[in-house]
Amino acid sequence: KCPNMPENPFKEYAKLDGNAHVGVPIKKYLIFITMLSGDKRKYPMEVAIVNWAKVLDLIGLVCWKCSIEHTEIAMKDNVNHYGLFIAEDDGDVDWDFPCLNSSEAVGKFGSTYLALVEREKSQHHQEESYPIYLEGMSQPLESTTSSTRAQLQFEDDLQKLKGHMTALEA
Repeated sequence: KCPNMPENPFKEYAKLDGNAHVGVPIKKYLIFITMLSGDKRKYPMEVAIVNWAKVLDLIGLVCWKCSIEHTEIAMKDNVNHYGLFIAEDDGDVDWDFPCLNSSEAVGKFGSTYLALVEREKSQHHQEESYPIYLEGMSQPLESTTSSTRAQLQFEDDLQKLKGHMTALEA
């Protein structure tokens, strides 16, 4: 152990890495790192996490992996500086949806492709709304409040339920 090396602020999330667990339900995600430059942004990072972890834990695990695999990124020292958004398979962030609620379990979400986005300010409260900046954008995108997120999640869940009912009737 090197005494002069700074401690990784995300090391506590390493224990949630699904690749380190045997016989435990896990979720696998392909996560685009929007802070990367050029072609590196086009290739997602594969992340496996225990199924019972929260979205905040997934953000921490991604930050931990980024701090090891992508040392060229100057990572902020706290998970609250980041958000996860639904992404397309080509890495485009789907801005029609708000960032995933950090207190929800990752097992709840079905999307395989996500994008890690750095927030302008650290988000400590779900009710607060902060602008989101992506590299190359001149204007920030506004995030939504948790009440709007809850309504969107409810509508999404309702659509899925209708789809399942239609499939059962067929």
